[in-house]
Amino acid sequence: MATAILGRYLTLGEAVGCSGLVSPFSFSPISRQVLESKIPLFFGILATPMVLPYLGLAHLLPSGGFQAIESTSRLILAMLCVGFGSKFGGGCTSGHGLSGIGRLSIRSMTFVLTFMVVGALVAIQFDTPSMLHVASTLPGKGKVTGVAVNAISNAVAATQADKALYAKIISTAFFSYAAIAFAAKSNVIKRGSKVASYVKSLVHGATGVLFGVGLCVGQMVNPAKVATFLTFTKSTFDPSLMVLMGAALAALVPGFYLIKKQFTTSGFGDSFAQPDTVTAEIDLKLVVGGAIFGAGWGLAGTCPGPLYVNVGAALSNGSFSFLSGTGLALLTFWVGQSLARLTNDLLAGGA
Repeated sequence: MATAILGRYLTLGEAVGCSGLVSPFSFSPISRQVLESKIPLFFGILATPMVLPYLGLAHLLPSGGFQAIESTSRLILAMLCVGFGSKFGGGCTSGHGLSGIGRLSIRSMTFVLTFMVVGALVAIQFDTPSMLHVASTLPGKGKVTGVAVNAISNAVAATQADKALYAKIISTAFFSYAAIAFAAKSNVIKRGSKVASYVKSLVHGATGVLFGVGLCVGQMVNPAKVATFLTFTKSTFDPSLMVLMGAALAALVPGFYLIKKQFTTSGFGDSFAQPDTVTAEIDLKLVVGGAIFGAGWGLAGTCPGPLYVNVGAALSNGSFSFLSGTGLALLTFWVGQSLARLTNDLLAGGA
């Protein structure tokens, strides 16, 4: 995931955030930025399940973990909260959690701390692992098995061959980003040309795929994995997602710093997107948005990026429907974002 985020930043000057990619209000009117950036990135993440077999990673394919959420009302409430909170607070686990903290944004740190605490409290209170049929075979050891976990084959530990393949994918992606950035800087790819526009869209799409692969490798696409991470008081507690987040940030923080220190603009000449300044006000909207997002995350163990990957998997295997599972999750996520937009407009009108 860090390679995708830093590569996009180096070549195009944009960080990665997932919550705004399919906002009902993002495409009105459809701007060039939406066509070149948001749509390719979204479809790249969506296409991840279709690309994994060609990378030799078919065993990482998610099989629609949202189908394990048997309570329709719980799924709807969770995704309404995730949609509303991400829109109201201006980000999610990728936009605030990785890209924001990676650029040392105090606002992003506040949002993440809020949703982590609330998410854990909600997951523990409402016993999300049990809802996802997670059981412990080794009490106190953190060993998790069950329908929800076994339904997604990436629960199997990575083999040495897998790790070697991950290294090849990361190194290939790194050198590809660097080569494209160099070609653009050297004007081999003429800025402002149609070719440049096509290449930029290709980079956005490839970034989406690479980011989606990272989500699958880290098992973020598995709601049960997230639930066992949040419920630290249970024998099924699995802290590995914290290790994943820590490893990503260990690369992102110095990576963002070095890119901005060495270059004044991205490879294609665009200004580097900046997070909210470190002195920006920590307002009530940010905290409320983080709390509502965290409540949804704790109830169902999902957030926007993993949702898109699971939608892609459901489309691939023909199980997609707006009446259940991933389709219903996506629909209610949109509704939640729409409600947040209306709330923002009402607050702005009353100010």
